[in-house]
This record gives sequence, structure tokens and C-alpha cells, in this order.
Amino acid sequence: MQKRFVCMAVLLVLCTPAYAVVLRDVPAHTYADSIEQLVEQGIIQGYADGTFRPNQPINRAEFLKILMLAVYGKESFEGTQEQSSSPCFADFYATAQWFYSHACTAKQRGIINGYPDGTFRGEATVNLAEALKMSLLAWDLPLRRSPPEADEAEWYDPYMDAEASGEVFRTIKREPAALLTRGEAAELLIRLGQPIQTVRADALEQQVQILIQKNAPAICGNGTVERGEECDDGNTENDDGCSEICVVVPEPVRHGFLAIAQRPMGALSVTKGAKNVPLLAFDAGASRQSAYITQLKFSAAVGSLAHGTNYTLYVDADGDDIAEKKLATAVPQNNKLTFSQISIFVKEGYYTRVELRGDVQTSGDVQSFSVEFDASASNFVVGVDAEDGRDMVGIELNGADCTLSSICWIQVHTEDPRLLSFGGTQGSLFVTKDTTPVRSRQLLAGALSDVLLALEFLPTEEDVEMTKLSIGGGSASIDSLELYTEGASSSLAVARKTVCNTVTTGTFCADLHLVLPKDKKTRLLVRARVNADTAGGTSGDAIALSLTSSTAGNVAVEATGQASQLDLNQNDGNSTAEGEIFIGTSTASANVTLTGETHDVVLAKIASITNAHTDPDGTSVPSGETTFARFRFTASPHLNSAGGLNDVVLDSLAFSISATNVQFNSASFLLLNILDQTVTASCTGGTTGAFTVTCSGLENASVNTVIPQGESIELALRGTVTNTQVSNGTSTLQAQLQGLGSRSGGPITWNDEVLSFQWVDIGNSSVKSVLYRTF
Repeated sequence: MQKRFVCMAVLLVLCTPAYAVVLRDVPAHTYADSIEQLVEQGIIQGYADGTFRPNQPINRAEFLKILMLAVYGKESFEGTQEQSSSPCFADFYATAQWFYSHACTAKQRGIINGYPDGTFRGEATVNLAEALKMSLLAWDLPLRRSPPEADEAEWYDPYMDAEASGEVFRTIKREPAALLTRGEAAELLIRLGQPIQTVRADALEQQVQILIQKNAPAICGNGTVERGEECDDGNTENDDGCSEICVVVPEPVRHGFLAIAQRPMGALSVTKGAKNVPLLAFDAGASRQSAYITQLKFSAAVGSLAHGTNYTLYVDADGDDIAEKKLATAVPQNNKLTFSQISIFVKEGYYTRVELRGDVQTSGDVQSFSVEFDASASNFVVGVDAEDGRDMVGIELNGADCTLSSICWIQVHTEDPRLLSFGGTQGSLFVTKDTTPVRSRQLLAGALSDVLLALEFLPTEEDVEMTKLSIGGGSASIDSLELYTEGASSSLAVARKTVCNTVTTGTFCADLHLVLPKDKKTRLLVRARVNADTAGGTSGDAIALSLTSSTAGNVAVEATGQASQLDLNQNDGNSTAEGEIFIGTSTASANVTLTGETHDVVLAKIASITNAHTDPDGTSVPSGETTFARFRFTASPHLNSAGGLNDVVLDSLAFSISATNVQFNSASFLLLNILDQTVTASCTGGTTGAFTVTCSGLENASVNTVIPQGESIELALRGTVTNTQVSNGTSTLQAQLQGLGSRSGGPITWNDEVLSFQWVDIGNSSVKSVLYRTF
């Protein structure tokens, strides 16, 4: 989109792009592109402090506003609060709020209906299923099937199914009950692939017209912040954060609201003795003010809690969506589990993940069981406001009406409980090099390499989830390693030095969640992202990637059994597979360091060599002085610019000649560049049969053998044929470059203007020129 600039004079000169809004917490965020697109088109503007707060849960009012602006633009403001002398919703009051018009427009267009009690509840959080439904209805997108009848399992199935093959779930987890963040809301709207309206330009035009009226006084309550005003929220009411004279006044503390959304977790088969098994997980979000969860009650949905032990609550303490902090333990009584006198802080505008985990009994008649919220207790969730300490009264469970008060300050949405069943034994994992060999490669600095290491993973007894992979043998020329599953066009994970448990020179580590199917080999390919020469890429760096045999420190692989929920142990060195990880061996035995081929970093590279002769195969053997071989050399494009762009410089060529029944003058061989055939370089060779013609010292010769990056040159070999048919019978003549691709040496010596190399990496072992034949 071309950005239009508007200049105005208001005390001082301002000149700014019409869509220039910079939100300082967006550029590094996962959903930055989607957020910035909505900013550019005026759908969102962010907060007054210059932030967008993409990780903050979004409420119904906020989501509906950006959705309606994205779909309908200015038409979103046309909704009226009054319908038959009654408000659109029961909780809409005489003083209009910023979201009323959008909500009324949405209701009039059949996008929302509100709650059964007639309220809108704009401050309630939005989950993925609700947001997706509103979006599909707003854009009038087709569903795969009609909305479910009352007896169907889930109301949201048609909406989730409609997007199942689309783009949304490529970047947003398919968890219908998960609370949607502001960043995810932007990503959802863009990923749906529908046209987005532009509204900010019109709003800015109106603001400009007001600002250029130099003598016009500020009007408090018109919704526009003008000279002399600290704020203007569109009214002249007090106690709402912006006073009747448009001065910022701290907003009074409002009663907090707590939303809990259970995460769906599928059934799980584990072994007896499984440790730290996830039983139930939920996200807790707070609005209006922060809150504390002070009590949680659970009960057995199926079976008995006696089949488990060490029931423990874990909390996400650092906002990375992983519940890693151990909070409290509890012992079941009468098949119920109570965590009292706990303190789970839920920050306003953010969600906190909480998990209940437990161990499985190691002996006895262990049977299937599952855990759920103990909804039979009116206080199965207890919370208090963080600022004023008021109790949160009333629980709205799965959208049902409140029973203890007119307003429920806790909202809980549950999912089917996870059923644990038992069977099998703990598995092991065997890691070996792939049987298809990976050859040595030349790694062009500043580029993504070809495959440098291919690994095979074979789990036994159970599916295994690989959670960490550590690869050694790198160098400072490598920025990172990218991991690919076979056939994938995008990387599964990126291995970096900083991810390792202990940062070690040349070692790259990746955290991942790759499930490896039992008794099936999974192939994993490793490619290197090589630094440009300006960022540390060094010509001649030799790299041989490896997996260490060590069982301490940065171990090669960390993994967990899917059924047993037990971490696999590192190899104990004996001949029995007992839930272990084996490196470099396909049988239960001691680890063997697994090392790939050696590769070289280059600052320029020969991309291809091809036959460039215009004579077709089968042409009669020429006589006299003749150009009997011609090759095209092409260099890879690159941006290695330290000291100027690096070129490929050919220094020596050794042509293999097959002259059957043909004789040459051995002193007649010349090399020339097709662009200037008057300049030649002398070469040495034989007379007949199989011999080699060597053209050396080319870097200092007059013939141009320099290949700029991304360009090609054509070189030809000339010689004098003294006899086309030494004796009766067929005569043949052909020149080729053979023995290519071997790091131990070959027919070509070249340099990248820093170091010299005696091999090329073009994917072929030989390149032949025209084949001459005389009968």
C-alpha cells in the first residue's frame, strides 16, 4: 500500500505518514506481520503508551470492534443502540460506550445474539471457537455442514471444521476453548484470507481538519484529543478515567473477573509407574483487575484417584505457556482432591497456564481413571481480587446461569476429562546415520546449505517424543542449523548455540516436540544457515556435524515415552534396552559418536558445469586445428562483500581425452575464452588413446577465467588433429571433466579470492563435451 503523507501546521510543523503507527512491542512478535497489516489499514491503533500488548487476552468488545472494522469499515459505526425503544443488549446503558455501535451492528447483521439473559458482556474473554464463529458469520463464509442440533456433541464443530483445511490452524493451535490473545486475534483475521477494509485514512482526515483550525477551541467530550486536553473519551462523565474537563483521573477499582478455560487433552495410555503425567490443564485470565486463585477442587470422573499418587499443581511462572513451577501437592480423600490455601497470581489482561499432574501407582490392580473439576462443590474454584481483596462470588459453568448471585465473577469452561489407561512397557530410541549417504558439500557463506547430515530415529515399545537434539561439529561460520523431516519444505525446528544446556563452541541445540512413531524409522535432515563473510563466515572452515556419545552434559538426544510418560534414560552401556537412548548403534550396546561427512565453507561457488559445444554428438572427427571441447561454467549468486564481491577464479583444468584411432600434435593444445578467442593459454597433453590435457597457471594467464557471482563464462579447448583415422576402423574423440565432487581432489583447481580448492560441488561426477565419431 502506498503511504500518503499529510502535513499540517499546529504550533509546530508535523509531517507524518497517514498510516504510520509504531507499536514498540510488535516487531519481534510471532504475529508481527498480521498486527502491522491491521495497523496499516487502520483497524487497530494500540494503547496510548505505544504498545499493542499482543499476549494479553482479548475481550468480546475488543474483538468484535476490530472484526467489524475489518469486515465493514465505516459501516460498523452505523448500528443503533435503540431497537423498539429498548437497548440492543440488557447491559447497554444510556451513556454510550466505545463498542456499542459495533455490537449493535453485529446484532443487526446476525453475527451475534448475546447471552440468554439478553446481555452482551463485553468484558468477558473470547476463546478461539467463539472468535472463529463470529468471523465466519461476519464474512458470510460457508460452513462444511449446518450448525449442530441440540443433541450433537459440540456447537463449534461446524466452524472449526470449516477452517480445518485453511491457514488459521497453521499458526494458531486448534484448541476451541483456548482464550484468544490480541496477537492471535490479528493473526486469525489475516489468516482467513478475506478482504480487509481501510478505515484509518478517513479518521485521520477528520483529525487533520480539526487540527488545522488554529483558532478553534478544544471541545471536551467529542472523542478527539485536542490542544490542552489530556484525554477525550467521548463523554463528560467522571469516574471513568477521563474527567468531565478531559483530564486523566485514575479509574476507580472495579470488581475483578476471572475466566478459566480447560484445555482439551486426549486419552492417554501409560505404563504403571509413569511419572508426572498431565491429568488436567487450564488457562486462567483476569479482567478489570488482577486476581488470585486461592482454592481448586477436583474429583474422579472415571475410576478412583487411588490409582495415582503425588498429585501436584504446576503454574506457568514466566509467561512462556509452559507450566514449570511446582506450586502445591494434595492427597485424595473420598475420591476428591482439594488444593486449599494456594496463591496463583493471574495478571489482568494476561492468561496463566495451570496443570494438574500425578504419578501412576507402580503395583497393584491399577485401572483406568480420569480427573475433572469437582463441579458438585459450589466453591470448586475460589478467587479474590488482587487490589482490594474482595471475594469473587458465583461460578458460571459452561455458560449456565449463575445460581448463587445475580452476577458470576468466575467463569469456567470445561472439556471432556483425559482418560488414563494402562499397558505396555517403557520404550527405547535408537539413533543412527541414514543409510543413504550424504556427500561432502561446499557451503556458500550467506546461504542455506544442502543437507549435511541425515539421521534415522527408531523407537521401540511405544511412540517417543523427542524434546531436544544437540549437534556438534559446527564452527563460527555457522549461524544455526535447520532441521527438516523428510519431504518437508519448511523446517521443523532451528538449532542454536544459546539453546544448549551448556553453551559449547560448535554445538547447536534445538528444543522440539517431534513425536516418533513406534517401530517406524523417521528420517531427519540437517542443513546449515551459513554466515556471510561480513558476519563471520570464513573461507575454508571445515565442518563435520556429529552427535556425541556422551551421556552427560549436552547429550545428543532427550526424549519422553508417549505412553509411559517417562523420560528416556541415557544409555547405560549394557546389552539390554531398558527405556534408553542409543546413539550410533541399532542394537542395545554402548554409544558410538555419530559423525557426518566433512564440508567446506566457501565465499564463492561453482554452481554448474555443462557442455556448451554447438556440434551434435555423432559429428565426424574434425581434422587440423579445431575447437573440439567447450564448457560453460556458472557461479552461484551471493552477497559476500567483505573487500568486494568474491568471484570464482579458475586456476587449473585437467581434461580427460579419449582419442580412439585419432592422433593429435601434443604441442598444439590451447585454452581460450569464447568471448575473446585471440587470447589463449598453452596446455600440455598426449597424442592418441586416453590421455590428459592440463591447463595450469590460469589465474596469472591472459585468458579470462574469472566468473563473477551469478554469471557464466565459456571456455574452449583447441588442438591440432594430425590423423582422423590412424588405422582402419571407427574413430572417436571426446573430452570430459571427470572425478568431480570428491573432496580429496579432482580435475579443477579454483579459488574464491581467499583460498584455493581442488574440488567442486555441482552434483555430477563428470561432464562430457561433444562426442565425435568417424566410421
